Amino acid sequence: MAKRNPPKATAKKQAAQKKAAVPKARAADKKPAQPPATTTSDVPQQRDDSTETVVFAIRLCRFERDLVHRAAGPGKASTFVRGLALAAATGDMKTIEAIVADARN
Repeated sequence: MAKRNPPKATAKKQAAQKKAAVPKARAADKKPAQPPATTTSDVPQQRDDSTETVVFAIRLCRFERDLVHRAAGPGKASTFVRGLALAAATGDMKTIEAIVADARN
C-alpha cells in the first residue's frame, strides 16, 4: 500500500510546530550576550594640529587689493593683513594702532 500524504491542515500544523521548536532550541544553545569591552585603543587620538599652516582667503576688488599692497609695502601684504586680523580678533588695539602707524610711514 502506498503512503498517503497527510492533509494540508495537518502539514501546516506540523511545520508551525517545527518552527516554534527551532528558536527555543537555538536560544538555549547560545551564550548570554556580553557588552563589548571598551578599551582606550578603540578611541582614536586627536591630532594636535594647532600649529599646522592653513589658508584663510578673503575676497577684495582690485582697488582694495592695491590699497593693501601700497599700505603694507612690497612683499608684506599678507603679513600686514594677518597681523591686523589677529589683533582685531584678540581685541589688541595697541597692535592695530602700531600696524596702522607703520603703514602710514
